[in-house]
Amino acid sequence: MKTARQAYMGLAYLFVLGVVIQVFLAGIGIFGDSGDDLDPHDSFGITVMQLIPILLLVAALVGRMRWTFVGLSVVLVLLVGLQSVWVSEDNSRWIKAIHPTMAIVMFALGHFLAQRAGHLVKGEATLGAEPVG
Repeated sequence: MKTARQAYMGLAYLFVLGVVIQVFLAGIGIFGDSGDDLDPHDSFGITVMQLIPILLLVAALVGRMRWTFVGLSVVLVLLVGLQSVWVSEDNSRWIKAIHPTMAIVMFALGHFLAQRAGHLVKGEATLGAEPVG
């Protein structure tokens, strides 16, 4: 159980780093020579960034973490899944603008979860909800 909680904390920090990498890759794609090469950003988002929240959810369940961790991990899974929906070619620029806005939200949520998991690993009770199971 402790190992799963430590893994959760590490994965949450990894997710935060991943968001920073995604912003960097988007910047390269937008401001690079061709001005529209977002393939690395897309690939990293589809492979790495969609996997980490799923692993967070699994670690929360295995680690019998509080329901708040489980619930917010589900929210993160949903937000990451919706990222590609926002930028669909059929959407208006207003809907597409949700994509970078949600990146900020996901960064903040990932950081919040990483910090709270760190407190939990150190033995401090946080988030006030009952543990799973």
